[in-house]
Amino acid sequence: YPSGLNESLLVTLSDHIAFAIEREKNGIEFTNPLLDSIRESYPQELSLGEYCVKQMQERLGITMSKEEAGFIAMHIINARLDIKMSDVYDITKMINGCVEMAEYHYKEKFNKDSVSYERFLTHLKYLAQRLFQNKPLPQKLSDDAVFVAMIKKTCNRHYKGALCIQEYIQKTYKKDINDDEL
Repeated sequence: YPSGLNESLLVTLSDHIAFAIEREKNGIEFTNPLLDSIRESYPQELSLGEYCVKQMQERLGITMSKEEAGFIAMHIINARLDIKMSDVYDITKMINGCVEMAEYHYKEKFNKDSVSYERFLTHLKYLAQRLFQNKPLPQKLSDDAVFVAMIKKTCNRHYKGALCIQEYIQKTYKKDINDDEL
C-alpha cells in the first residue's frame, strides 16, 4: 500500500469527509485543539490535510475550516502509524509535552527549522509510537555499565533533561521508559 499507509485509510477518511461535508452544509464546526501540535509534530500530514481541504473547495465548491485539515491529518497519522485514533491524540499531545519539557529544562525555545530539532522530533515520534504500541526497545545498551556511566558523566545536562521527560511521560501517560529509551 502506498507510503506505508494502513489500507483502512480509504474507508475512514471517506467516512470522515462525508460527515465533514454534512456538518459544513448544516453550519456545524468543530475546533481542533491539536492543530498547533499537529503543525509542529506532523507537518507533512497536515500539508496533505490542507491539500485535501483545498481540493474539496476547488472540486466541490465546499469551504472547510483550517481545523478540518488537522482532522484529516489525524486520519493520515493514524493510518501511517497503524494505531487507534485515540492514540493519535495522546501521541501528539505527548510529543508536544516532551518538547515543552525540554524547552523548560534548557530554558530556551528551540529553532523549529533546525536539523537538530527535526532529529529530536523524529526520536520523540518513534518513542511515542513504541510506547503506545507497547513495543519498547530491548534492554541492550544499558547492560553496559561503563557506557551508562560515560553517558551520565559526559552528557549530564542532557541526561537530566531526559530524566525530566521520562518523569513527565510516566506521570502523565502511565508509560514506563526503559533505560535504553532514556
